[in-house]
Amino acid sequence: MKIVGLISVGVLCTVLVVVYVLEPVVFETYLIPSNMQEGWVTIEYANPKCPPLNKGRGWREYVIPESGYLCTSTQRNTEPMYQWFYLVDENGKRTRLATDEQIFQRTTIVLAAGNPNCKVVADSFWYGKRERINNEQDVALEKRHPECGGLRIPVK
Repeated sequence: MKIVGLISVGVLCTVLVVVYVLEPVVFETYLIPSNMQEGWVTIEYANPKCPPLNKGRGWREYVIPESGYLCTSTQRNTEPMYQWFYLVDENGKRTRLATDEQIFQRTTIVLAAGNPNCKVVADSFWYGKRERINNEQDVALEKRHPECGGLRIPVK
């Protein structure tokens, strides 16, 4: 029985490695401070003025500031992904948040105008109660990039 068990574990590990190599999947963890007020969370990507994300091969960690606006020099992930959302208290304790209970309307926003220098891409989602969602998911991004003229292209 031990040999059959070892063979089974070996086959399973081999399958997982092959799937990982052939079909890259990224595991994304979003860490929201527990003292953050509900509202839109915006993650701006590929901004050379901002620090890179904490990441490794196959995983990324998004440490959301209390403002709800995270800017990173890291490129946006386009691979298939699994996402987890957590509230993090001042001691580092994580409490898992449920998608469609506390996390809503995940979308990608592209700010674009006739200006070729305006290449702003961000992901956005609502953290909080569903009944309080507003249509201001792009406001924080537009404030930081007035050069883009406010024209937005939401991509789901």
